[in-house]
Amino acid sequence: MFFLNKENISYLRELEHVLNDSANSIRIELLKLEELHLLISFKLGNRKFYQANTSHVFFPDIRNLLLKDIGFDSIKYLLQRDISGLYEIYVIGNYARGITSNIVELVLIGQELDNNQINTTLVEIELEVGKKIQFITMQNLEFKSLLKPSNMFKI
Repeated sequence: MFFLNKENISYLRELEHVLNDSANSIRIELLKLEELHLLISFKLGNRKFYQANTSHVFFPDIRNLLLKDIGFDSIKYLLQRDISGLYEIYVIGNYARGITSNIVELVLIGQELDNNQINTTLVEIELEVGKKIQFITMQNLEFKSLLKPSNMFKI
């Protein structure tokens, strides 16, 4: 939840709902991650919020392992290989919020992107990663005005 999108910030009850697990077991794991300095926390009102410690020496390694496990490395490689004019790829939706899903939602940024070529490439990607891929295409300027950094991350 915290390591894919470094902007994710959550509190215990929110995690309890998202993870569908008991508050006590989640609290224990959060404390372990905090003791290892993989998570940092802060209080706001009566809630204790957690987020990834991006300055931890292992943060990039943990994030890269998760990206590979989910298949984002393959998604990025195959899209960049096959789609001309593609500048950037962003993940939105459940994965951007740190929630595992069978659907990967992408925003593809570029000029004059060919939707037919994208669809052809996505068939190959879906077979490789075992997930359904949904996408929208945008140009850079319209993209920056529509989405907030906390709702997406770049691959």
